[in-house]
Amino acid sequence: MEQQADGGPDSYENCIPLCFDCHADVKSYNERHPKGRKYSLDELRGHRDRWYERVRSSPQLQTDAPYRELDRKLLADLMEKLGSSIIETVCKHDYGNSFLGTWHQGLHDFLSCAKFPENEFFDADLEGARAKLKERVEAFIMLIAQHTFLLRQFDDGSKLYRMNDDPRDNQALLADFERRAKSDTEFKRLIREAEIRNDEIREQLNHEAENLCDSYKEFVRFAKRALVI
Repeated sequence: MEQQADGGPDSYENCIPLCFDCHADVKSYNERHPKGRKYSLDELRGHRDRWYERVRSSPQLQTDAPYRELDRKLLADLMEKLGSSIIETVCKHDYGNSFLGTWHQGLHDFLSCAKFPENEFFDADLEGARAKLKERVEAFIMLIAQHTFLLRQFDDGSKLYRMNDDPRDNQALLADFERRAKSDTEFKRLIREAEIRNDEIREQLNHEAENLCDSYKEFVRFAKRALVI
């Protein structure tokens, strides 16, 4: 409520929970350009304490039925987009091996939808869980983009990707190592370093895939409890 830059303490007593609209309302007043309403600290504390009391005295406070139904429909849509990509592919595949780009289409669809406010949950806790899942999906997709390459494109438009080849099977890489190495020992060292790096990337990809699977399953469990499905 009182900015730290203005001497406010870093404490819960100096905090107030606000929705997006109310946050904009509270913070919109600019003394150099007076427009709108300025809330005093006492007013903000009063609003906050009344809300706390309302929640405290209404433990069964629930989202209105129409909003809950909209959240259920959104959940079903997200599960349809993500389910096959995550459960059928990400959770089962060893990313040291090649994969089709279409396997991750649901992840890209999810991220595209996440850009629009109409695809946000009304339930604040559920929306927070969705945001955490989005972070996991973004981290996984970024890792895939950084450490895999297009291996082949088929006539039907599908694309095959994979991480770095085994250096012993990559003639171009071996030729580069032979050019750089000043001795047989150095040549073997370059190969070994490439193998170790490939193992690290494979472990990183599979670890992030596992994290994504766990996050998705946790999100679905939380959502089903929150929406009583």
